[in-house]
Amino acid sequence: MFSRNLNRIKRNHALGHILLTVLLVAGVLATVAIIYGLADMLWALESSTRKILNLILISIAAFTVIFLVARAIFKPASSIADFADEKLAGSDHKIRAAHDLLDQGSPNDLHAYLKQKSLDEAAAELKKLQLSKQLPLKWITGSIASILVIFGIITLLQKSFPEAYLVVSQRILEPSSDTPPFTRLRFELTQENQTTFYGGENLVKASITGDEIKEQVTCLVRNRETGEIETTSTFQQDESTYSRKFTNIVSGFDVAFACGKARSNWLPVEVLLQPKFTSAQITVTPPSYTKQQEVSFPLEGNEIKVIEGSTVTLEITSNRPLSGGTLTLTPLTKDETQAPEIILGTSDNSSTATFKWVARRSSDLSCIIHDVRSTPSSSSLDLTISTSADLPPIPELESPNRMVLATPKAKIPLRGRVEDDHGIDSVMLVRTLVGFRDRAKNLAESVEKKEYDYSQPIDLEALGVQPEQTLEFYLEARDYNPSMLGIGSSDVARVYIISEETYAARIRESATIREFLPRYRELDRAIDDARKALERLQEANQKDDEEAFKKALKEAIAAHLKSQDLAHKLANDFYAYEMEGRLGDVARETHDKLMENEQDLHDMDYKDGKGDNQEMIEKMLERLGGVEEKADDLVQDAEKVKKIGEVMKLAGDFMRIYYNQRSLATRKTNIAKEINKGIMRNKMLLPKLGQSQLKNQDALVKFAKELRVAAEQLPDEAVDLKDGSLEFLEKLEGLQVAEAMEAAAKAAKIGQSVEASSKAHLAAKLLQQLIDMKDNEFAALLRGEMPKNDFNMKPDAKKTLEQMLEAMLNRARRAGNQGQGGAGEGAGGGGMGMGGGGFGMGQDGQPGSMGRNLSMFGPERLNFSDSPHGNSQGGKAGQGGGSGKGTPPSVSGSNTIKPTDQQDSNSSRLKREKVPEKYRDAVKKFYTTP
Repeated sequence: MFSRNLNRIKRNHALGHILLTVLLVAGVLATVAIIYGLADMLWALESSTRKILNLILISIAAFTVIFLVARAIFKPASSIADFADEKLAGSDHKIRAAHDLLDQGSPNDLHAYLKQKSLDEAAAELKKLQLSKQLPLKWITGSIASILVIFGIITLLQKSFPEAYLVVSQRILEPSSDTPPFTRLRFELTQENQTTFYGGENLVKASITGDEIKEQVTCLVRNRETGEIETTSTFQQDESTYSRKFTNIVSGFDVAFACGKARSNWLPVEVLLQPKFTSAQITVTPPSYTKQQEVSFPLEGNEIKVIEGSTVTLEITSNRPLSGGTLTLTPLTKDETQAPEIILGTSDNSSTATFKWVARRSSDLSCIIHDVRSTPSSSSLDLTISTSADLPPIPELESPNRMVLATPKAKIPLRGRVEDDHGIDSVMLVRTLVGFRDRAKNLAESVEKKEYDYSQPIDLEALGVQPEQTLEFYLEARDYNPSMLGIGSSDVARVYIISEETYAARIRESATIREFLPRYRELDRAIDDARKALERLQEANQKDDEEAFKKALKEAIAAHLKSQDLAHKLANDFYAYEMEGRLGDVARETHDKLMENEQDLHDMDYKDGKGDNQEMIEKMLERLGGVEEKADDLVQDAEKVKKIGEVMKLAGDFMRIYYNQRSLATRKTNIAKEINKGIMRNKMLLPKLGQSQLKNQDALVKFAKELRVAAEQLPDEAVDLKDGSLEFLEKLEGLQVAEAMEAAAKAAKIGQSVEASSKAHLAAKLLQQLIDMKDNEFAALLRGEMPKNDFNMKPDAKKTLEQMLEAMLNRARRAGNQGQGGAGEGAGGGGMGMGGGGFGMGQDGQPGSMGRNLSMFGPERLNFSDSPHGNSQGGKAGQGGGSGKGTPPSVSGSNTIKPTDQQDSNSSRLKREKVPEKYRDAVKKFYTTP
């Protein structure tokens, strides 16, 4: 019992001292904390100092608590017995005595009895000891009171100085947090650039408020790796703002501003390592219909060329892991409705970003990549993508031209070519007779080539066309583009059907006088060549030389074949003049005679004997004699026609001069009227009109000289025409027309519009007087009237002269309409002849005046040129026409061919083979772009 009661008191005594120890240590720590905080406020203790002080205080407190608690727990029982005796106020020390007897042995029963009794009494006394006397209540109460006072002081400080309390408590309790010391100054730090790129710069500003700045403001820079702090100077921007600029930043750091013991919080300056472009790979997938393979290549230049509609994949490789990027496509066309397109790149957190889009138009590309920290690249990757539109097929009709003339039985060469960028699907020829529906003929399907050529003649006779009808042809082609835009059409080629009479009239208008006579002479010469060959054979037959005979025979056969060929061509030639019908009859008869002679020549043999051969040769000469006489008569008539025709040609020249003069007078009058109204825009044209006037004067002078020569050469049968021509020249000289023209030219050159107009009109009126001369055969020609004298000619020759005069006057009238009387400036500068029906067409859709220059297809006609040396050459002419500007070309010009030449309706067209390969696309685009 005694031991249990003593242990209870010991336990209570220990608990009381432990509680007291805790209270005492807590009170001391609280007191020290107040002192600690005041010291930090005064001296702004460094973080390391605070860490050491905290460690010392915690160590002392821990040691004290451990020591006192251990002392209380392990206090000896004897001391507890003495403590109990002291609290029980006994003088006999029963508790201590009992404790001493507790461990002693009992030698006898009495001793044991007395020991037990003493222990029982001591136990009873221990029960009487109250708990309050077992604990150090006085010390505990005092400690609690002290703690309350101390914590009251702390609470008062917290309420009175909350900001200071918070800062100090954080600095004491968390010395590693690097909380700035308390100060009345308020620091607000900002960065000029929220993101600082590697190698870049940044400006940090500090706005200091809250109290007067009494000390120098410095900048603290802390190295994150070493923890070292460097103090640098600052720049004062204004009264409360200080700044520090950092350049060539390559790593992150912390920055703070300090003023004495006051310091701001640390501001981290982060450095972003920007990704860079290391390589780029382009993959182009053309549209499926082009049947082209996908291509992939590294980006080496700044331009990518793709087909419109291609899928383009751009793979960018960087030096850093990428999260993606943006690709901006800005259209090259300045169309405000087309906004830039943004393509977002994708990445699987690797160093490659992929951009994929469909290229629909040419654009400028600007690519920015982002790393996994969303840091953009320092610069963009700029390039251009050029899209080549899949143009529709380009069909082109190379022949015939856009507008041609043809007789009902003509054959027109139809040649076409189709080109496409990626492949042709089908080609059709669309034909129509104006006024009827179109008819399409499928020429080719599934061509699958980039080029297609077509050539086939059009037989108009098989089509059964009639004069004044218009045929239209054009090619239509389709490519493999799935859109309906892949259809192209060529220009329409129009064929206006004219009668053979009109065809002949147009040939006459294009022909020259020099081309009239050679065909008659050629037939006469062919007969003469055959006759001379027979005469040489006759001479060889008289000799006893077989080799000479055979040689002469061979030459005679060759001469007959050559003459026979020419006679055959003339017999079947197209007749442009009435007189050529008689030429054809004589040529046909000549051909038959030559064939008979040829057969006899083939049957002739040296062995037949001189007599038989001589008889046969004389028979052949007799055959040729009749046709040669007819041919000579034809030549004589043709020579007369030519001489008279020369005068008729000059009549046409005079009418051209008249038309030009009338046009000049009208234009000068119009300019004079404009100047009178104050309109000066055309005054500058007067000098040019003066030059044109001089040209017309020169033409008049030349006309007078040539007419005098031509009149002197007229045959005796045309004496009236000769006299009329000379009389006409006398009156021309008397009227002084050339002088009036010269005066008009001088006035125009110096800008005297009224005088120039007056003189020009005077010259035109004088020319009109000449045209109106009565009883003058040359003046009658000017009016289109044939002389009453038949010139002792056959009817067909007289008709030929009528046709020739009509052609000359029509040519002069056309030249007057297209020359100065047209839209052009100066003599001969006509317009292009566009009418409502198209090129060379009038408002009714039929060939107008410019239609005279269109290509013609009709019966073949031999073309002869009169050589200065007397040699004539014949050739076939199946077409007329020119460029449609100025004076039309003659039949013997570019619109005719020789017998050995291949007829081509587009001799002036640029051939594809003549265009260098590298320029063909540009030339094609130039001629096909609307």
